[in-house]
Amino acid sequence: MASFETAFNADKFNASPKHRAIYRRYEIAYTSLDLIAGLGFLVGSILFFWKATETAAIWLFTMASLFFFLRPLARVSRELELARLPVPEDDPAKQPGAEDTGSARSGASAAGSG
Repeated sequence: MASFETAFNADKFNASPKHRAIYRRYEIAYTSLDLIAGLGFLVGSILFFWKATETAAIWLFTMASLFFFLRPLARVSRELELARLPVPEDDPAKQPGAEDTGSARSGASAAGSG
């Protein structure tokens, strides 16, 4: 189970190709949320110059605020998803000195055939 002890660990982002793919996907989402929120605030600010478009400006500010609220939720979601993935260094079979029975067998057969 994922916990906050394993989340928010910068070393996890490059732990494996799957970790990097998840991190990249969330970075795209996070950047998209930023752009949409920023654009909403920019257009909303411009619309506030005219009384006739004030209501539209208020709605744009409200929607942009929602996108700013979603940013930390996306980050927490990414961290929890990364924390659930196994880290290759945690696999005992991949530790230095661990027996690799597959290559030992292939090496023995190659030595016996020559």
